Amino acid sequence: MHGIYISGIFTARKTKPSNAMLKRFLFLVAILVTTMLSAQDLTGIKVDDLSDAQIRAILAQGKERGMDINQGEQVALSMGLPAAEAAKFRQRVEA
Repeated sequence: MHGIYISGIFTARKTKPSNAMLKRFLFLVAILVTTMLSAQDLTGIKVDDLSDAQIRAILAQGKERGMDINQGEQVALSMGLPAAEAAKFRQRVEA
């Protein structure tokens, strides 16, 4: 079936996808890959192991994205950061 594209349940056409459709598909794939690469699992993070410089960098990244510490905490919790570690992070920031 090389070169045959299915366009319905019972019909087949020997046409190729348009450039616009191909571009949309590639765009969606790029978004998916970007999302997968940027999503992080924070379940194993230990705040005690983070340096002060790392804490400052995390805060700076949040500010660049327009988030305050409360919003950043909610994002981190949604990414799997344990609540106890979030509390430790907040204590380090407020110290």
